[in-house]
Amino acid sequence: MGFADKIEAAQSHARGDHRIAHLYEQWLSGSPKYTTQAKDFAYGELGSAPMAGPRALRASEGGMCPRMRVMRLIGFRQAKPTPSLQNIFATGSFLHLKWQMAGLSAGWLTECEVPFYAFDGLVRGKADAITEWGAVVDFKTAGSYFYRSFAAAPKPAHVDQVIAACSALGRTKAHLIYENKDNGAYTEHVIDVTDEMIERVRTDAEVAAEAKAAKRLPPILEDCASGDSRQFKGCFFHEQCHGADLTATFEGMWDK
Repeated sequence: MGFADKIEAAQSHARGDHRIAHLYEQWLSGSPKYTTQAKDFAYGELGSAPMAGPRALRASEGGMCPRMRVMRLIGFRQAKPTPSLQNIFATGSFLHLKWQMAGLSAGWLTECEVPFYAFDGLVRGKADAITEWGAVVDFKTAGSYFYRSFAAAPKPAHVDQVIAACSALGRTKAHLIYENKDNGAYTEHVIDVTDEMIERVRTDAEVAAEAKAAKRLPPILEDCASGDSRQFKGCFFHEQCHGADLTATFEGMWDK
């Protein structure tokens, strides 16, 4: 499926049910106070270790470059994030906590950071939250430039990511919340997850798993072939992506 097709698919499965946004605004308009449950969650989350368990594809990389996903899966060394990028990650983490603590305090979220394995263990991750009506929630942050497009329609890769969580947790609905970290604006999309959507995301995961089993990397994306694109330079594995005899050089990695 091409990028334009994914955009169309994401739009066709997103609708304007802004239930979480309304509940959040109601909480903010009252006398918002964090409950003990919310504070205990935040304290535990700030000191939590990465998800343990068997190595698997990351749900958070669903819909992204298959080559990158396999390189991470088999343990290639990734570039160290710059201090600026680390700061961006920290901003995103704390904005997640803000929404999670509000939802737990107000009662419209029942669980947060729910671990899961999807597609017979091929994909693992954590759902940001589960609502009181049983939907999966994923919180995303973006600067103004990208937020404008996300407000119009969810990013297809983000849709793929919540589909994996819904499949693993037996849910059929997901809410994607985007917040503009520049000015505090936010928008909401609701995804009605179908069997066809789940099968498409499963197939993507199986393709990556088959590449690992065959000890080969998926091909370099067309946009990354020149080595000059923003996408390529922003990838944590760009220094190792081109030119190496990967099977011979990293033979010991494949069996991990």
